[in-house]
Amino acid sequence: MYNQTGILVGSAVIESDFTAITLWGDDELTPETDGLLPGEDFIIKIYDGDNVKTLDGIWLEGDNQYSANKISILKFVENPNNIGDETVNLSQNIPNPFNHETEFSFYLPEQANIKFSIINIVGEVVDVLISGVMEKGDHILKFQADALPTGVYYYTLEAGNYISTKKMVIIK
Repeated sequence: MYNQTGILVGSAVIESDFTAITLWGDDELTPETDGLLPGEDFIIKIYDGDNVKTLDGIWLEGDNQYSANKISILKFVENPNNIGDETVNLSQNIPNPFNHETEFSFYLPEQANIKFSIINIVGEVVDVLISGVMEKGDHILKFQADALPTGVYYYTLEAGNYISTKKMVIIK
């Protein structure tokens, strides 16, 4: 992670599909700027051992402006302006927020190999509801959150080139 002037302001090792990156804010007790200032934009770059690549993505939560104690979630995609087949549709879960049970609904325009995951606020997959082939049409999944604590979670539908993530809240 770099600020607009090229100063390194965060780092992480990517070990899976989800990675948490801690950003460093400026130490206001020193005269030099040694981290991000509130409202400052940041850039995400990945070094793969040979090349440095600036990543594009879709902001699921927050944005690319620094704020202390803020969580922003970015889904990296190869083609952020065209993330897949526009006829695939993932709806907001109902009810949301919920206590015990919620329903997810989505539409597949054709048979597809899908993965439907529940992700916690730090990016860990806490449940995979479906991983396999599903037929064309409307689908409803019921999810019971008895094993999960109160909090903000995300659910992701991956179907071919289509990826969509939405936020849900569990209140107990």
